[in-house]
Amino acid sequence: MDYDIRLYIFFEDQITACQLDDKGHYLPASSFKNYSIPIKITQNTARAYDMNGRSIYLFENDVIFRYIEQGGKFTLNKTSLYTLGFEIVAMKYYYWNSLILLLDTNSRLFVISMMDNYIKLLHSNVTTFQFHSETL
Repeated sequence: MDYDIRLYIFFEDQITACQLDDKGHYLPASSFKNYSIPIKITQNTARAYDMNGRSIYLFENDVIFRYIEQGGKFTLNKTSLYTLGFEIVAMKYYYWNSLILLLDTNSRLFVISMMDNYIKLLHSNVTTFQFHSETL
């Protein structure tokens, strides 16, 4: 099991990966890695990052797209994965089981299994959620 402490910070045009030491302190700035993103994202863009598969998932125009990182950049080639009939406000990726957790504008929490292409409504009346991989 990987016990590294990593932060992935989304900026408008890049992701910065920062590794922390065992006490939670930043390592020297030279160990920060920057990954360019081919499109501009805003604070309201629903997004998720798969740190093992080096992919970013973005929700645009009712579609979840995947961008794959190659050589420190996310390619312009995007893959359309799912077209949804609702708007997404938050999205998280759980890499151990290849799951995407989604919160829509109607306060519904969904999960999509990337392995089975199956979507399930987990709960209604959800205003926000936090993702902790050790509790799943």
